[in-house]
Amino acid sequence: EIYGKKTITGQRVTLGTKAEIAAIYEETGRLPALRVGDLVCAQPDSPYYDENNTDFDLAVEWSKSGGPVGYCWTWYSPDEESHYLSSMTDFSISGVDTGKDISLASAETIEQLYGSGEIPRENYLLIRDIDRMAEKLEYLKNKGVTVLFSPLSDGGKVGYWWSGSAEGYLWLWRSMVTRLNEYHGLNNIIWVWNGGSADYYPGDEYVDIVGENVYNITGDSGNGRFMGTAFYGTSRAVALNECAMVPGADVLEQDNAHWLWFALGSGDKLIDENGRLTEKYSSNVILEQVYNHKNFLTLDEIPKFE
Repeated sequence: EIYGKKTITGQRVTLGTKAEIAAIYEETGRLPALRVGDLVCAQPDSPYYDENNTDFDLAVEWSKSGGPVGYCWTWYSPDEESHYLSSMTDFSISGVDTGKDISLASAETIEQLYGSGEIPRENYLLIRDIDRMAEKLEYLKNKGVTVLFSPLSDGGKVGYWWSGSAEGYLWLWRSMVTRLNEYHGLNNIIWVWNGGSADYYPGDEYVDIVGENVYNITGDSGNGRFMGTAFYGTSRAVALNECAMVPGADVLEQDNAHWLWFALGSGDKLIDENGRLTEKYSSNVILEQVYNHKNFLTLDEIPKFE
């Protein structure tokens, strides 16, 4: 209803905190509508694992206040040298057997297929990780939280273990969607694809919203990336899934770049170690303008998100 008319304000957060959101409120007197966390906090292989579900509980609290909840997933690879950067792990999406559709197979069947050599180690480990994450997403489902979920970010670029093979990436994305939606019955997920390349687009049947990550600090609207989504052949709405700098309302209007939402980056993209705004990328003047502009929706201006 609002796409092309209004943009939802959003903020990525330091895991397990309200630091960025508190800093914005102190400066502008307004709250972003969308809170975005990272499922890395729920992955035991990562250094950010939190067994106490602190960030999830904050997400539940946010949802109850009426705000939409988003999660990306900085996926640490499922092997001994675990990391999300391809330069830090030997795990690669190119090792997947894309001819095997195991998205609806039981965990026991998948383990048997791996044991008999019918599927490679990569297929087995990836589905195992997806099943583990399903438990965490089910926790949010049981709390009544809908998740704008954006895993496998920028796969069409370089640098991540899920980069470098469009065929492998597409197998993984489609397998994840099918497994979480149908095998695990998670109906609280809205799929936000931000793969960054037409070759990596899995098709509208596997995507609810298209996201773009724009990290420039020039203050432009990201219009080139916004218009470039036409090459994906999609009919989905487009969101500024992550940005380093808040886009100005007048610039968006001028360029006709009506993102569904923006989500400003967390940590040093906004605040210092004491939780104070640094104005490193987004000045306080810009924040004031955006959070009090008629074309940007804050938490108090959106209907309850269900």
